[in-house]
Amino acid sequence: MTATADPPQLAELTTALATHRLINVCGPLGVGKTHLVESLSTTTRVDALATVDGPGLLADPAAGHGAGEHRPAESAVARGTASRPGVRPETARSAAPPLGTGRRGGERADRPSPAAGDGVADVHRGTVGAVIASEACMGGAALVLDEADAPGRLGTVRAVVDHYPGQVVVVTRKPLASYPVWSGLDMATIRVGPLPDARIDDAARDAGIADPAVRAWVTRTAGGIPLVVYAAARALRAGVPPTVPGALADRIAQELLERLSRESPGRRWQHALRLLATAGSADEAGLAGGPELFTLVSGLSVVVPGPLGLSIAEPYREILELAYAWRQPDGHRKVRDRIAIRALARLSEEADAERRAALAEQALFLTAPAPVRATLFPPVPGNRPVHQATAADADDIARLMRQWSHRSGFAPDRAERVVDGWSATDISSFHLVRDEEGRLVGLANLMPIADHTADSIEPLLQQHSDAIIGDRRGGLLLGAAFGTDRAAHARILRHTLAVGTRAGDLVVSTANPDYLNLLRALRFDPHGPLRDDLYRSGRAPEVYSNDFTAGSGRHWLQRFSGIPDAPTPEDVAAALHAIDDPAALATSPLLTSPITPTATALRRWLHAMIAELAAAADPVTAEAGTILAAYYTRPSATHVQVASRLHLSRATYFRRLRHGLTLIATRHRHDQPAAYG
Repeated sequence: MTATADPPQLAELTTALATHRLINVCGPLGVGKTHLVESLSTTTRVDALATVDGPGLLADPAAGHGAGEHRPAESAVARGTASRPGVRPETARSAAPPLGTGRRGGERADRPSPAAGDGVADVHRGTVGAVIASEACMGGAALVLDEADAPGRLGTVRAVVDHYPGQVVVVTRKPLASYPVWSGLDMATIRVGPLPDARIDDAARDAGIADPAVRAWVTRTAGGIPLVVYAAARALRAGVPPTVPGALADRIAQELLERLSRESPGRRWQHALRLLATAGSADEAGLAGGPELFTLVSGLSVVVPGPLGLSIAEPYREILELAYAWRQPDGHRKVRDRIAIRALARLSEEADAERRAALAEQALFLTAPAPVRATLFPPVPGNRPVHQATAADADDIARLMRQWSHRSGFAPDRAERVVDGWSATDISSFHLVRDEEGRLVGLANLMPIADHTADSIEPLLQQHSDAIIGDRRGGLLLGAAFGTDRAAHARILRHTLAVGTRAGDLVVSTANPDYLNLLRALRFDPHGPLRDDLYRSGRAPEVYSNDFTAGSGRHWLQRFSGIPDAPTPEDVAAALHAIDDPAALATSPLLTSPITPTATALRRWLHAMIAELAAAADPVTAEAGTILAAYYTRPSATHVQVASRLHLSRATYFRRLRHGLTLIATRHRHDQPAAYG
């Protein structure tokens, strides 16, 4: 397979052209949509961003034109016809009737112009008429409108579709059906997805990347997106050293950002994308740019919504983060630390199981060592939905489990006997991932730990059965996890951790060396190997478990990540008591944070926080700051004396005191390192 082979969707597009007047070719940035439509031999392509002595043919006169929207290149018609035999760009341009005539080859178009005031009349008389007229000499070929969902284009593209008498292929990053003005139309949608790694490797070789190690990095980083390969090849030819992945990623990121600027002119959102790429997910407060910036970023084609706010799709996220870490390593590290501390603090306070699972995943993403992160969060698109199996899935499950058995080196008959037992006990214990064509590509068996599953669970736990079934009732036992590719494998593992978080307990029984290494890296608690080599693989399975309940889950992540526990109001009170005693202050747990790494830094930070509270606009907070200053910075004062001086009742005084201590503890969780030392 070579990079120049026909695109995988070419046959599907050819079939659609035989049955539909309107076809939408859609897919992510740089995936090869233009290459697909240029592979057709009977179309004329018009670039919505090209220029004809000024604004593009498809530019909406009412929409502004921002930086990066237009290419100072040849005309739209030239781009669309230069590759067609026998048609010269200048001939096509001279053959076009004047703008707004609405004629094709001397005949009036089939459909009348819209009436004035319907919102497209002026556009039709100008740009739409130009497109239709300019393509008249093509003899009725299908018209391809590329880059059609650029700002200000969709309304005009719709007018072209309504008035062009022939077939129209509209190329977009998001499906046309997702826009209200296009819903309900009879159209064929051709989705162009990422290429498999083998084809990306071929593309890298064809692009001149000969070194196998460099090509492997490019293939792994590209996530199936050809643009990443060609951008990397251009960077290498420009002299970027292949031994500096961050520098390569930076060049690739520049090309990605230039493409994205066609969706949203200007640069205000670019730094927000770097922060979002580093954080993994962020809500409006996390982006810290207000509602306007959040809305702007959410409209970019590479950004997707999630339970914790916005995220960037892979592989774009990975590339943007690598570039940021290379350009500003200190800034990148501080952002990761700050977001991780915030995620852990929110995890301890979150009651909703779904959000707690999402926060745990974010904290894991931010703090995992490189091997764990590469396994759980590879730079590949792959957030496919997961569903629980029904009886109709049994044959597909059996086929995939045979692959699992073979890859794991298990005796087929022993593995089949165990799997049959799982299916007979509870087929819904299989959690499945399917690809876009409906093929089963990943699964996990997550058996509920309960009385009715004890017979199926016992062979996986053996001598550990009584203790685990007794102590972990209501949790889940992972008996198998398997994916046919990186995306499916990572998706099913992340899903397993998420449902384990929701259930509260996850027990794992595995003989797979890779999974055993992963469990050790994740700091799961070991219970030891089984007595019996269950699968006759030459190694007995080992049992591990983890408690994901709110408090325990947070402590597990802190143990795993090395991030210290968030301070309590009592920790703050103890530090304030010792504020003038450097030796005592040196024992404070608050020193484990990068916010206050030394006793001197902690003392200055506490004084700054008290002053900030006392100056607050909120009278309750200001009163709390006054109490803290009066009691802790004047050691001779007692609680009774301070309350009396401030004319507060005992109950009100202690409420305000607790409020101030809590505010400082919360601030310590979320603050950023500063020059307090």
